[in-house]
Order: sequence, then C-alpha cells, then structure tokens
Amino acid sequence: MLDDWKVKVAVQDAITSNIKVADYAEKYLYRKSLSVEAGKYKQSSFDRIERTYNSHLRDTDAVKRLFPTCQPMILLQPLMPKKIL
Repeated sequence: MLDDWKVKVAVQDAITSNIKVADYAEKYLYRKSLSVEAGKYKQSSFDRIERTYNSHLRDTDAVKRLFPTCQPMILLQPLMPKKIL
C-alpha cells in the first residue's frame, strides 16, 4: 500500500481533501519516513508512531471513513482505555 501511495504522490494523483483516514495515515507515515531518511526526525519516534498506527488504528472502522467526515472522538476511541468510554 505504501508503494501505491508513492506512485500517487509521484504523479500528483494524491487528493488529500476527500480520502480515507487510512490513506491519509499512510501518506503521513511515508512523509515521516522521508524526514527520518533526511535526518530531520528520529527513527525511534517514527517507529513509535508506526507501531501505534499498526497496533491500534489500522484495522478499526475509524480508518475506513473519509477524512473530512470523521469526528475526533471516532479516531480516539481505539486508543482510549475501555473504562473511560
């Protein structure tokens, strides 16, 4: 999926206003990985963000929604402890 995003960015076919949250997250991780390669962002910080996405958000219903219509609480629910909800 990340390779698909690289191709979309290269041909400027990546529309950010009406994409799914999962696509936006892949884009964000890709850009952060470029920052790591350039030495502007720590590898450990990138690993933490990537781990959080992969273990808590990737397979949830929240990432299947379109980005403009997604409410903040929908994204936060998978990250919050069950007792708070």
